Amino acid sequence: MLKRGLMSVLLLGMLVCLIFTPAGRSDTILLLLFDDKTDKGPVDTSGNNLTCVFEEGKPEWVGGKFGYPGDYAIKLDGTVSMVYADDPIFHLEDAITIEAWCSQEDYDVFYTPIFFKDPGFVINGSSEPGKPWPYCYLSIANANAVAAPQKEPSPGWHHYAAVYDGKEVRFYIDGKVAADAPAKGKLTVGTSPLYIGGRTGATPDRHVVGLMDEVRISDVALPQNELGFYRSASGFSVAPSSEKLSVTWGKIKQR
Repeated sequence: MLKRGLMSVLLLGMLVCLIFTPAGRSDTILLLLFDDKTDKGPVDTSGNNLTCVFEEGKPEWVGGKFGYPGDYAIKLDGTVSMVYADDPIFHLEDAITIEAWCSQEDYDVFYTPIFFKDPGFVINGSSEPGKPWPYCYLSIANANAVAAPQKEPSPGWHHYAAVYDGKEVRFYIDGKVAADAPAKGKLTVGTSPLYIGGRTGATPDRHVVGLMDEVRISDVALPQNELGFYRSASGFSVAPSSEKLSVTWGKIKQR
């Protein structure tokens, strides 16, 4: 009886470790959790070890979106850019998902680049003064497919995701389709750097003022229920699906 009990505890512990380990999936090419709190640039936990530098300013670290122990977000003051040198891993053709949590202090400003790699893929947290809404565009077959909901989000945290599956571009806000645009062809990704949170050298100045957390780029078109908005509050999961989880938990309880 004691042996079975110890085995159940061990199996449950292994299962919890799988669920709460913030490791990347095989289709994740960049994953920034910002829990490392380093001034040298956020650590890429996708397994690809892509390196980033902060340009133009220094960030602050504050409590993250989810509030679990060790959860941090990056605070951007309107001067900071996270910059990745061009890398072949970003040169996707058939499908992509880019997503991030963001809490902006002001939407009624000129272009705030949450992601910017042009030509390629862009999510702006705002359009311009008088048009305070986020939008995305992806360069497909040498033309930009734009998806813009033309609606200003409420204050606070929001999850943004742009998905291209070879047929259309979908722009999600908080896990729901906010806008879409038909598109067909190969993604056109240039050799410019990838900017996150700010675009160095742009005129006028283009930076996010606010918080960012959990940035992810995937080389597939993730289905709606696998976007970061729907993940557990304890980390991106590398665990099996919820169906397998329930089966595994049932087996543990039967022991």
